[in-house]
Amino acid sequence: MAKAVMSWNIKAQDNSEYFEFVVQDLLPSLMKIGLRPIQAWFTMWGNGPQIITMLESVDGDLDSLKEALQSDEWRDIRERLMGHVKEFKQRIVR
Repeated sequence: MAKAVMSWNIKAQDNSEYFEFVVQDLLPSLMKIGLRPIQAWFTMWGNGPQIITMLESVDGDLDSLKEALQSDEWRDIRERLMGHVKEFKQRIVR
């Protein structure tokens, strides 16, 4: 099994627009391309990214995960996400 771990910080003064985007656009778009959010953390205080999330492919395998993350659809989703966040990082873990 492989998972994509992503982290970011919400742009200042964008919390309500960010959370609206996540619920109405990001999550449905991820599911559409075959990615399933399995965990998410919100950092309330301290150092580190505000948001850490873990995704896996619906099929659960590395090849499907890589395919989804290399798709034009993912690039479009990520570009829309970048309008709301900064310091975005992404990696695949096994």
